[in-house]
Amino acid sequence: MGPNRDKKSDRVFLFILFEYIAKGTRLAVGTMHLKSRPKNRHIRVVEIAEYLERLNEFLVEIQEAEQVTKEEVETLPIIITGDFNDEPDSPVVLSMEDLKLTKGLRFSSAYCIDGVYPEYTTYKYRSEDVIKHVIDYIFYSENSSPLLKLKSIREMPEEEDIPENIGNPCHRCASDHFSLAAA
Repeated sequence: MGPNRDKKSDRVFLFILFEYIAKGTRLAVGTMHLKSRPKNRHIRVVEIAEYLERLNEFLVEIQEAEQVTKEEVETLPIIITGDFNDEPDSPVVLSMEDLKLTKGLRFSSAYCIDGVYPEYTTYKYRSEDVIKHVIDYIFYSENSSPLLKLKSIREMPEEEDIPENIGNPCHRCASDHFSLAAA
């Protein structure tokens, strides 16, 4: 999807359609990085609304370009990842979990197991304070296709394995965020 000159935010959203040619199956993937800092939640609410609007436009575009049929769009497996910079109970994240796209897809968080998120996906020290919380996510369309079923996730490291008084980034982790992975 090309740049949008009328965009409401300065964020970059990426959508891509993958095709496994030998099997004739497709998978859509999207990612984003929303504005940081707690004081910017109102901006993230606008950004996630714009992101979801763009996702709907992307689904219409690939159908109009005859990359997928109407029936395929309704069952297209979709994975959405990103640094949402917000907690699981925030309006930003809840909008993903409550999402009902025009195509009728429902999204689940790969890292919300039996209604519980891990304690953190980012862990850092700022002055004397430990800053740890969940702000990174992998969402998947749970009702889209039998091809997209969650089997496992990469666990977050134990606190005792995180360098004390350093946190992240450090020699073990190049970012203040831990890598998420789902299979």
